[in-house]
Amino acid sequence: MNSSKSFLESGVNRLTLPLKATGRSSLEGNDLPRRITPDSLGWAEFVFLPGDEWMFQDLKDSAPHSSMLSKLQPVTSAMLAHLSECYPSLPEDYSTFLKEFGSGAVGADQPLFILYDGLLAPNEIYDADSATALEGILLFGDDMQGYCAGFDTDNAWQVVEIDPLDGQAHVVAASFQEYLRDLSN
Repeated sequence: MNSSKSFLESGVNRLTLPLKATGRSSLEGNDLPRRITPDSLGWAEFVFLPGDEWMFQDLKDSAPHSSMLSKLQPVTSAMLAHLSECYPSLPEDYSTFLKEFGSGAVGADQPLFILYDGLLAPNEIYDADSATALEGILLFGDDMQGYCAGFDTDNAWQVVEIDPLDGQAHVVAASFQEYLRDLSN
């Protein structure tokens, strides 16, 4: 392997090898296999995907999860570019999800959550006093029952929910991916 080029950069994303010849030392960083399909003869097909393409692959492959996400609509590339431009430290898992799945109603039969197609400042939802108390928060969705969810940009973009009773932000997940997985379980 050329040390100046990663496995994926070389343009190869599928490889069939004997199972006993698949040591990690032959692969670099994000080039670890994302799906391994062994056959009865001791060979396996390894499928390699860049990290962001694999991030939510399990949600695509799982029937209960995929049906929960089936009502989402694609987010335009212009909106994704706008979000990246406005928020350079936007979490990758959030932007990847919008790119791969989109925004809209999350839930199989009844919507459980509405995922916005971008981020809203608290003053777009709350009154001036409440919005001031939520400085540093950017909202990405709500449960249609009073709870909004968003990122606390002042605290490593942790996911918070805004309690409709006291108007306080409470940390509920370290990442968007963790929050989404908790929501879908």
